[in-house]
Amino acid sequence: MPNTKLSLITLAGLAVGAGLWLRPGDAPVPAAAVAVAAPAPAPAAQDIRPRSQGAAGLVRSPFGREAPPAQPDAAVRGEARRLRMQAGGYGTPAEYYRMDLKTLVAKAGLGDINAMLQLAEQYESESDALVDDPAFEARSNPHQLGRRYFEEAALAGRDRVVAVIAEKYQADGRPLEAYTWDLLAEKLGVPTPPGLRQQAGAALSAQQRALAEAKLNDLTMRIEKRQGHDK
Repeated sequence: MPNTKLSLITLAGLAVGAGLWLRPGDAPVPAAAVAVAAPAPAPAAQDIRPRSQGAAGLVRSPFGREAPPAQPDAAVRGEARRLRMQAGGYGTPAEYYRMDLKTLVAKAGLGDINAMLQLAEQYESESDALVDDPAFEARSNPHQLGRRYFEEAALAGRDRVVAVIAEKYQADGRPLEAYTWDLLAEKLGVPTPPGLRQQAGAALSAQQRALAEAKLNDLTMRIEKRQGHDK
């Protein structure tokens, strides 16, 4: 039976071959292990900005909150304020630019016009640098408070400031107030920019013009009352 013997020999050879590949203790190699490894993903680009800088370029505090930008020191702010106020025609003596907020408030309360002007300029233009000052009036709107100090200084006798106020109201888009203070400037003989009253008046109705005249009378009475009180 030649074919039978050949078959037995073939089977035996296959068994021996299998034994060489699967020795005792070996396990089949998983298909995933012999697969070509996929390339690792490229690392994400690192943010090389300093850790203290936020995504928008803001300064980040060590506690994770965005910190406000650093404010100029008092001397730098005082010099910038001096230049602004002198350019506007309502500067004060040099020592007032160095006074702290508490001193200025106390002096303004006693009727010091120079202190009023310093407070007016600081509250209108430098309020961000004042918020941590114990004398800062946090419950008031800084811009409105600054404007009030300007008006108090004007009514106390700094006539030039009347024209400044008219210009400020016009720039704020408040033609009724601009028109009123321009009328007061004319009454006091203080020049204002050409065309200011015409521009402000063009935005007013007849009723608003009448209201401006009534406001003018009220301001005039306040000036006369203060002048009489000062005599």
